[in-house]
Order: sequence, then structure tokens, then C-alpha cells
Amino acid sequence: MKKMQIFVSSTYEDLRDERQKMVEAILDAGHIPAGMELFGGAGTVIETIKKWIDESDIYFLLLGGTYGSIYEEDKDKISFTEWEYRYARSINKPVCVIALSDSMLHFNASVRSKGTVIFEEKNKDKYENFKKYVCSKGICKMISNISEISGAVQSHITNVLNNDKYNLVGWVRADSIITDWNELSDISLKETIRNIFDTFISRTYEDTDVKDFSNSLSSNFLSVLNAKGIMNLFHRTTKIRKGMNGLLRIEISDQIEYRYLDHEHRGIGKRFYATPRQAETYRLHKLLINNKDYTSDFKFKRFANSNRGKMSYCVQSEYSIMVDEQYPINVYFWSSYECAPEEFFQSYGLPYPCKAFMVDIFLLDNLEEEFDIIASTNSVFSKNHADSFEANEVKNFGECSIRLQEWSLAGAGYTVSIQKKEKDMKRFD
Repeated sequence: MKKMQIFVSSTYEDLRDERQKMVEAILDAGHIPAGMELFGGAGTVIETIKKWIDESDIYFLLLGGTYGSIYEEDKDKISFTEWEYRYARSINKPVCVIALSDSMLHFNASVRSKGTVIFEEKNKDKYENFKKYVCSKGICKMISNISEISGAVQSHITNVLNNDKYNLVGWVRADSIITDWNELSDISLKETIRNIFDTFISRTYEDTDVKDFSNSLSSNFLSVLNAKGIMNLFHRTTKIRKGMNGLLRIEISDQIEYRYLDHEHRGIGKRFYATPRQAETYRLHKLLINNKDYTSDFKFKRFANSNRGKMSYCVQSEYSIMVDEQYPINVYFWSSYECAPEEFFQSYGLPYPCKAFMVDIFLLDNLEEEFDIIASTNSVFSKNHADSFEANEVKNFGECSIRLQEWSLAGAGYTVSIQKKEKDMKRFD
């Protein structure tokens, strides 16, 4: 738990016992008291006091029956106690006030040693104005007995800690701080991330058991971070042309730039799920890796895959081409296949986090007069995935541009198909 530094302000001689009780209550609550008596003579330490109030998290005023020593350098000649209070308010510190009731002041006057001043005599008007001002500016807890100080302190601190408007810094033990994250094992680091998720989600969904949700979310987040690669760019251009015998010819060019690939994933390969016709007609026209032509070296195998529904075949490279660890790695694929219009379906999910994700789809050879493009996106950890791309196919222009948000995570992607136009539908431009 963080320990808050709490500045205690009061007159001194008349409130010696009460002040000590307040310091004990702050310590009992697990926090750190600070006050003017720690600094020496009052007339020489105004900048030091100012610094300590700046560095404290909470300001406490213990108000008795006297006004205190005058700060002569102040133009209004207010007391040090009032100056501290006004300064704390001016920098928006949480201000907590505990004031002694008249009955308690009279009791103190009857039992304190002779010569101890309990009621203000020299600056009575300034004291009354200060007390009135203090009590008008927030919660002022009035106590009638010294034994009530501890409860008042605890109540004030609890109210401040539960108020989100205060940006409290606090102190923690040096040995509880992670100074070198590299010293943490993978297991400890993952557990730390899970604890962060759990704490934040528990605060967000107060009084609701969401442990299973927190565990699942943190696990999914860790799996995304463990993707073993980073992409600067994925840009796919799909051109849909008229083919022979009522078929479509689909031309796909992929431009990919990898910022990083770990050594186990530094092989460039290709896998394409397809219908039997798409698999049979699939062709690779060009493969460039860092501007070096690997087209003739890239061989494919085709095999049935009954678990994919209509996409019952898989076209896959026989082996991957290993690349040197020189970044960025630029890859260019140009391929094509044929299919019936009702068979066209394209889907892609990012294997790694990607800074810029772009897909452009075009209907050519007047196909825009026969078909509409139907596209959708999915974006991991994004609430705005439904609006995260431009889709001008609504106007039947025969093209669609998809742009995901910057730094989409692994799993984000898109799907696209085409749909025969209904002849009786009117076009709205």
C-alpha cells in the first residue's frame, strides 16, 4: 500500500498534546506525518515549508483557539498557520480540517499549565475571520475530546483516498519497486500483467465478480504480445476481372513489410484455403523478397482439407524461404485464381501486430454494374471496428478501401465477398 505524506499545520504550544495525537493517528493509519516543527525557526523557513507542502499528498489543519505567529513578510500580515492553509488550497491539495469545540478549549484552559495561551488575545479579529473562512470552505470536523482525533483523522484520510479527483503520489518501499523489469522471469512478468488487469477491471466493475473475464482478457492480451513478429505494413490489392466461361479471375498483390520476425518465424511461406476450382487454378506470378526474385524457387502443394466447409482445399508452399536478419524485410506476392462469382470469398487475419493495414478491392471489366462488394472488418481490442474502414461500395462504385486503425493487433483483419445486384433496387448517389 502507498503511504501518503501528510502535512500537519497548527499553532504549537496550545495544541502540543492534540498535535501529538494527530501524528500518532497518521502513523497508525500507515502514512507519513510532516510538519513545521521539523524545520526549526519559523521566520527562516517559509520556502522550506512551501516545498514540504508541495511534496505532501494531503494537508491537515488542526485549529484550536489561537491565531499563531504572524508572517511579517506577508503583505496582509497573516499568521504562518493561515498562510500554510491558503497556500495548500491554492495548489489544490486535499485539505482536511479538525477544529476544537469551544467546550474543549475551555476544558484545556482549565487543565493546561499556567502561561499557556488557549484563546486568542492579540489578533482576535484575524482569528475569527480565519476560522469562519476555514469552516466555509469544506468539511470541518469538530471534536470535543482529544480521544476523537484518531477517528477524525481516519475519516478524513479515507474520504481523500476514495476521491478520484486527487492525483495522489504517495510513497512505497524501495524494495517493493521493480527497478529492472528484465530481472523478472516470464512467469513473474505475466503474473504482474494479470494483476494489473485484475486490479483495473475490479475497479471498473465495482461489486461485480469478473475474475473469469479478467483472467481471459489478460491471457488473450499476452497471446497477442507473444506473436513473435511485428509488421510495419500490410497492403493488399484485389482486382476482380471477367474470366472465361462466366468465371471470375481474381488477381491479388500483397505488399508486406516486417519490422521484426523471431528466428523461428523468419521463413516466408504461403497458405491459401480454397474451393477445388480455386486450388486448381491458383498461380504465383511473382515473389520478391527485399527486391530479390524467388518466383521460380517457390513451389506449391495442394491437398484436401475437409474441416473448412466450402474452402475444402489448401494451397501451401512446400517450404519456406529463410531470410536474413536485416530489417525491414519487404515481401511482394502477386498471385491469381479463378472462381465462380458465388464462390468468391476473401478473408485475412493479421499474424502479428501491424502499424498500417490497408486493403483495396476493385471490380473491373464493368463488373461493378452486376455486383456489389460486401466487406467487413474485425479489430482486436477496438470498440470502433464497425466504423474503422471506408467502404464506398455502398454507392456501387465498384471499389472498396479498408483502413484499420494504426497498430492493429494480431487477429485483426477483414472479410469480403460480392453480391449480385438486385435489378429492382434504385441507386442513390
